[in-house]
Amino acid sequence: KQAVSDTKDTLVPVAEYYKGGLNKADYPYVAVALGTGLMSGYPDGSFGPGKTTTRAEVAVILARYVNVQDKDPEDFQDLREMREVGLTGTNLTTATPYRFRKFSGTDKETSFDRIKDKPYKMMYNRGMMTIHRMIVVDADTSKNPKNLYGKMFVDEKFNWPIFDDAYNVFLETTVVPNDNTSLSNAAFPTSTLYNFTQGRGFESGAISKYGLTVLPRVDDFLTTGFFKKDIPRRFWMHRYLGDSGGEMGSGNTLVMFGPPYKPE
Repeated sequence: KQAVSDTKDTLVPVAEYYKGGLNKADYPYVAVALGTGLMSGYPDGSFGPGKTTTRAEVAVILARYVNVQDKDPEDFQDLREMREVGLTGTNLTTATPYRFRKFSGTDKETSFDRIKDKPYKMMYNRGMMTIHRMIVVDADTSKNPKNLYGKMFVDEKFNWPIFDDAYNVFLETTVVPNDNTSLSNAAFPTSTLYNFTQGRGFESGAISKYGLTVLPRVDDFLTTGFFKKDIPRRFWMHRYLGDSGGEMGSGNTLVMFGPPYKPE
């Protein structure tokens, strides 16, 4: 019951979430079914909520339920991540050992939901940015995602390197440009969250599979017609969280009211 409540506003890793065909009222039930392994969906990324369940599928679900019914929701890693995303907008603390820093002189941690869905001015007065979600993906160097959310972003066609000691981070955001100049050098104030620069887009087979809108990987976004003055544009972009990976240098590159840190 608590897991259903926690996932009512989560990101559901099925194709129908962005492509249509999944009612918002069904988000928590699909999330719990996926998160516990009771159901897994189809190879094309769809969940098939409008399909008729076959006798064979029912038999499999019942067999899986035997293993699910005696466990607590906290026992399921994928469900824990979807619960955190539903409550805060990110799966950071369930998908990684990282934690948010505490406010100076207090025991209270900062959190992603403090900035979630709140518009902020971009640097150089280039426009407004609103952060919606931050999804962290743990994948091995062969580009095999280890967590359920990973399949939405990373596959064999993913065009960024995978590092053993760094996580791939995907940020969903909306940008409203103030003018028609290139946004390639614009940035979200680093004191609050995230650099917004050329090269943060990504490519993968999962983009079309799950219906994702992704930041183009070009120097001048205007050449693609992706951004237009005063027109909101919602999209996903990529970055790393970790201690290696060329562009990152040393330490954490993700800044969020004091960067996340990994306890010793």
